[in-house]
Amino acid sequence: MNSAERSFLEKTPNMKIEVVEENVPCSTECLRKSELAEVLNDESFREQIEILDSIISLIRDNVSSLKMKVKDILGEEGISLENATYTIYHLVEEGGDVVFGTNYLKYNERLIFEGDFNSMNSVYKKISSMREDPDVRALCDQIRNLCEATWRHVNKNLRKMFTSESNES
Repeated sequence: MNSAERSFLEKTPNMKIEVVEENVPCSTECLRKSELAEVLNDESFREQIEILDSIISLIRDNVSSLKMKVKDILGEEGISLENATYTIYHLVEEGGDVVFGTNYLKYNERLIFEGDFNSMNSVYKKISSMREDPDVRALCDQIRNLCEATWRHVNKNLRKMFTSESNES
């Protein structure tokens, strides 16, 4: 096992999935930009990272689907689509509630909407119903499960590969 592989095992580099801000292990592109780029020279390692790339692509597809669903339901003017998508995902997966300010709705300091009381109330009700929507919940759960699968892949397959290679030496 070389030093880059050892570094990878000790502290797996990670990146955030856009919009939902979930951490996943680095993809091929991310690794190429890191100080561990040399691990991609190992063909079997690269094949395992390509599997990771596929899972990350599925996550991004699901995030995009969630974002479109949020847009369809909350399609009000003045909505921050990315912040609303982030909010729906985290409300479903972690719980909590939206902060109802004097003229704004926020979640985790992210501004979702600004407007008058009636408009805010309407958006708040839509967010509340979305968080209970079975299709929305299924998408959010799929995103979370796939994010967890990326870490399982690293822990089961990549670590095992490096460990077995070092045992053979």
